[in-house]
Amino acid sequence: MPKRRAAPRLRTVNDIAAFLAKLIRQTYREEIDASRAAKMTYMCNILQKAIEVGDIERRLEALEGKTELKEPPIPSANRPTS
Repeated sequence: MPKRRAAPRLRTVNDIAAFLAKLIRQTYREEIDASRAAKMTYMCNILQKAIEVGDIERRLEALEGKTELKEPPIPSANRPTS
């Protein structure tokens, strides 16, 4: 039975980019089957989007925490008269 390798840690977009570069080299040298590489690339794309969305959510929450939401001003044409 072939020895199993530990799965790479893909926690950032840079990790994914490095993994994909290695995958491309391995595919080019025919060290890995092209159909398997295509499946791995597909999964990397999904993971990258999830990481990016999570990063945007964290940034948005930080901005919302710094900004106090206020009532929008009433346009002058709709202001009640005194």
